Amino acid sequence: MRRTNFLIISSFLVVFATLDTVHNYVGLRGEGLPIGVGLTLWWGTTFWVPYFLLVPAALYLIERFPPDFERGGSFVIHGVAGLVFAYLHVLIVAIGPFYSDRNLTYAGRVFNHLRFEFTLDYSLYWCIVAAAYLFQRYSTLKEREVRASQLETAMAQTHLRAIQAQLSPHFFFNTLQAISVLALAGERDSVVEMLSRLSSLIRVSFDAHRPQHIAMSAELEFLESYLSIHQLSFGQRLTVQYDVAQDTLDASVPAMLLQPLVENAVMHGIALKPGAGIIRISARRRATMLVLEVADSGCGFPTDTPRHNGVGLSATESRLELLYGDAHNIEYGRSPEGGADVTVTIPFSHLRNDPLARTAHKATA
Repeated sequence: MRRTNFLIISSFLVVFATLDTVHNYVGLRGEGLPIGVGLTLWWGTTFWVPYFLLVPAALYLIERFPPDFERGGSFVIHGVAGLVFAYLHVLIVAIGPFYSDRNLTYAGRVFNHLRFEFTLDYSLYWCIVAAAYLFQRYSTLKEREVRASQLETAMAQTHLRAIQAQLSPHFFFNTLQAISVLALAGERDSVVEMLSRLSSLIRVSFDAHRPQHIAMSAELEFLESYLSIHQLSFGQRLTVQYDVAQDTLDASVPAMLLQPLVENAVMHGIALKPGAGIIRISARRRATMLVLEVADSGCGFPTDTPRHNGVGLSATESRLELLYGDAHNIEYGRSPEGGADVTVTIPFSHLRNDPLARTAHKATA
């Protein structure tokens, strides 16, 4: 930090030294004094270069005794240090030649510089103190901001992992329950096929390298595998319809976003209503948003404004809130078939532009 402060303050000193030297030359020439460029540069060098030698010591003291507005001890130290800073600069500058005091002794030049430049030197020291203090405060605030952002990100990721960990047992419990029903019914072949498909889903769900976001096409592929398990259980009672726009297949969506919605349609819609049932999954783009909809012909939500305590839907709401904040929307309603309808609206982005998609998934038709 001290090095950064030195570089910043030195940059300002270079600018001030340049302006001071140029204005001295122009002013002296304007007064008609025979001053040359070389002599003006030499005077500017002998006056400003000592500051570069004194600033590191000043920064050390500022770092060692930072200004404390609650305790006045540091200001006393810097008050004395400012005097030393000013006197040292005067003693160094008085060594060099100056056009107006060539006939003065060294002591005379010292007092001459004290008379004209002490206030400047002393004020400059306090400017250095103020600048270093402000730079330090800014750096501290930025570090806190970065740490707070990192902590917020870490907490969000932890929460997301907790939600996913909550969903997985819920999903597998319901699937195993469906398998047990088939086993009790003596459907041996269906049980074997169901277990095979379940093992494939387990590999996908517990993949440590699976990104947070995947392509819509990959999400549909996962859903087809998941629904195929239920179709073995429900048989002709369950029909799945897809209405997915071609331009949404490469859209970026949170992995396993639709699975809890589809599961809700199966377990609380189709399963509870006698006869055949339909689940309709649709995706379309609306300007800068992606609209995903899962509707069924089951029993529907108990009220027009459903408040639910289900694990799947509650976890989905929490996950969307973490990922998108106010940029998303989830609506519950009644489908044209009389069942439940869940519509999720999230910002549309292509998978290749999504930083949360660590692994690219190629879109397929």
